Amino acid sequence: DQYSRRCHQKSARAGSSMEAVIESLLAFARSAIPTGAESAVQAVQAVLSSVTTDARGAYPLPLCWGNALWAVLACRKHFRAQPAHQRPGVIFSLLATFVLFTMPANLAANWLIFGRTPSALTHPTILPTHLACYAAVLFFPFSLLERVLGSALPYALLDTLGVLDNATTAFNYLEEAYVVSGGSAGLALAPAMALNFG
Repeated sequence: DQYSRRCHQKSARAGSSMEAVIESLLAFARSAIPTGAESAVQAVQAVLSSVTTDARGAYPLPLCWGNALWAVLACRKHFRAQPAHQRPGVIFSLLATFVLFTMPANLAANWLIFGRTPSALTHPTILPTHLACYAAVLFFPFSLLERVLGSALPYALLDTLGVLDNATTAFNYLEEAYVVSGGSAGLALAPAMALNFG
């Protein structure tokens, strides 16, 4: 009907706001970079798109792997700060990493707001990626992977990918909730708030 069509149009306009911001930044970068450096701008655009606008309809691998690696490292840092007798075993740590660090926002928004099975449990790459990252960090010889990725700069980059993952997921859920709720701005904010809760 006409009301539903208007809701979809508003949703599409809201969904394009992030893309407009990215395009503005890229236009500024193009004007600031000397002639002949267009390939550098295209490379920057490809990187930015892979962790922002590409996440509008898919789960880009940089966000998936970055978020999972950050979660494993952050959880291990947290548990390592506990007294030795309070540190969990491998199985509990694996579950805690996934539920409390990798996908808490996804689980919270889907269970609390949409009332459905979280996509974190049904998506074909999320669980395998989480398991692969956990195993790589845990079993890499001499904890080398953990020491390298846990150092300041790589850890900050992985943390940034995790934040981008949450932000793009919030935009996607906000758009979906806006349509499902019939155009209610208040209800559209609920999944974004659930992401923060997670």
